[in-house]
Amino acid sequence: MRTPLLTIFSGLSVIALLAACGADVEQYPAANGINPGDKAAVQNAAAGDSQNAGVTETAALSPELIKGRSLYRANGCEVCHGVQGKGDGPAGTGMVPPPRNLLEVSSYKQGASEAQIVQTLYTGVPGTLMNAYRHIKEPDRVAIARYILHLRETAE
Repeated sequence: MRTPLLTIFSGLSVIALLAACGADVEQYPAANGINPGDKAAVQNAAAGDSQNAGVTETAALSPELIKGRSLYRANGCEVCHGVQGKGDGPAGTGMVPPPRNLLEVSSYKQGASEAQIVQTLYTGVPGTLMNAYRHIKEPDRVAIARYILHLRETAE
């Protein structure tokens, strides 16, 4: 009886995660067809984005970090790891084990360097709900990793 319940729970979790991802994607520049490398266009699009409050101001971010933030959001990282990377995203509540607090180097299972984060995005973390994101191209995984490092460096 545990197996069918686990399957149902897993299926519902995936559906909730996808719904949460899809609900937020449209407000981000990449999802709206704005080139993340076009700093002025991204800043204009982000100006009305209330989720930027309390994070890093868009004007202070390089085009690469803006791209990384957009990819972090569009690929669902924020849904589990939270806006500021603290592991407090809406889909993360109730996960066992909980999503990593990306600001705490000691919480990383596979290393916290840029290269190790890029690799973790590609392979996932066995024994957790952190899936492999092999569909994300290498340069985009690097941008996400650099954005995560930026969150860590600028944490309050």
